[in-house]
Formats: sequence, C-alpha cells, structure tokens
Amino acid sequence: MAEELSELDATERGRFAIFTESGSIYEIEISGNAARLCRHPNADTGSSSLYRDNETIELHDFTAAVGQSAAFKFLKDDPTLSPDYFATFRLTTPVVRIIRLEWE
Repeated sequence: MAEELSELDATERGRFAIFTESGSIYEIEISGNAARLCRHPNADTGSSSLYRDNETIELHDFTAAVGQSAAFKFLKDDPTLSPDYFATFRLTTPVVRIIRLEWE
C-alpha cells in the first residue's frame, strides 16, 4: 500500500503522485539535487490542457500540501532564445491526495 503524505517538497526523495481537485495527476521524481514532473490531465473531468502535458519537465522548486494549491516553478531550457523570459510558475487546483510511489 502506498504511503500517504500531507505535504511534499524538494527535501524528500523518491517518486510521488499528487492528485488535484480537477482530477489531474502530477508525477514527481526527486533524486539528488534534481526534481522532475509529469502532469497527466483528466479529460473525463474537463481538466484543462497545459503546455507539455504528459512530458517530463525539470522542476526548479515546488511545494504541495493537501487542501492547498501546489506551486511549481520551471526554468527555461535555453534562456538565450528569449531573454525576457526566465521562469514559469504553475499553481494547481487544491491538492486532494499525495502518495509516495517509490523510495529513492
């Protein structure tokens, strides 16, 4: 049985799933100093499609807690392509569940 967590941040290690009120699932893998995210929208609930859905994205920072919106920060892959753009911040609908899928 998967371990339930009430909150998650980059200090944890392993693979996790964050479930949001909209039905989206965010898979996060944290190892060493790196964190990666893959968002899976839920088409059955009308979850919006977002840039790079179902693709793995490097995370710069994030926080998630049950009952609150998760916050994710992504840095641009190549900052020379658009010097005015540095990072993207994404807020989710409220988190309803966080589980640990694997330990590092």
